[in-house]
Amino acid sequence: MKKFELPIVFCSDSNFTEHVAVTILSIVKSNPEFSFDFHLISSESNLSKLSKLERLSEDYNSNFQSHHPDFSVFDAFPKVHHLNLACYYRLLAPKLIQEKNYLYLDIDIIVSGDLSVFLKFLHSKFVLAAAADPVYRWEDDLGMSPESLYFNSGVMLVNREKWNSEKITERVMEYIASHPSTIRFGDQCALNAILDGKFEELPPALNQQAIIFRNDIPKMEKIWTREEIEEAINNPVVIHFTGPSKPWQYQCSHPEKGRYWDFQKWSPFKRNFPEGMKRLDYLKILIPNSFKKKLKEIFSRKK
Repeated sequence: MKKFELPIVFCSDSNFTEHVAVTILSIVKSNPEFSFDFHLISSESNLSKLSKLERLSEDYNSNFQSHHPDFSVFDAFPKVHHLNLACYYRLLAPKLIQEKNYLYLDIDIIVSGDLSVFLKFLHSKFVLAAAADPVYRWEDDLGMSPESLYFNSGVMLVNREKWNSEKITERVMEYIASHPSTIRFGDQCALNAILDGKFEELPPALNQQAIIFRNDIPKMEKIWTREEIEEAINNPVVIHFTGPSKPWQYQCSHPEKGRYWDFQKWSPFKRNFPEGMKRLDYLKILIPNSFKKKLKEIFSRKK
């Protein structure tokens, strides 16, 4: 078994630890030829939960290490949309990871393909490689150049040495502190403001965002080719459940949410039902579709 060349970094608070396990499972089961070094930057204080993640990693010949730095530096940072302060934790990763490069992944992610494709971007001249985010439309507010693309920071291949030498963390934190009203998506906005389009662009299949299923092809074709869009839909390497609707929630309508549950069944935090599912919802599932159809026919005749 080969050691995967890039350490993989996650960030989470205590509310999302169980979802880290599912992301890890998707990585190791989709890449069985590799062993991995996993790093979790987290405010989780439950040692039992962290031990489960460590044992899970060991079961797949991989290593797991948790990091618990001082997060008080983020206390005054803006909380926006569905995000909490944990979205800023990744700014500390370049100070905690020792390797030259690392792969950062959000924990609302399922890996469904070969991660070695990321190794093609290791020799980039940029601080990081990421996929564009077609949802964002406030580049002017961030002072970005008209031709600059805005990227999604949920999947980043980071050159830690360049990041630190260019003091990206310090510059981003200074920007957030002085421009809180422009922060709509946490540190992602500040990273884009600081880098202003200077990043290696990843194809959308390496960060399949939820917008890919919105059928707004003309908007996306301004950034990606039709072939790239189709590849992201049909053969994603990384499925990223962007937005407030998550696959572990009952009301989630994302077409790929079943992939989350395919891996969740192997988790040490296994759950049988999604969040927000009520007893009546469960009963509806138990009723055969044929019987539901018969009832509709009966009621329609009565009307």
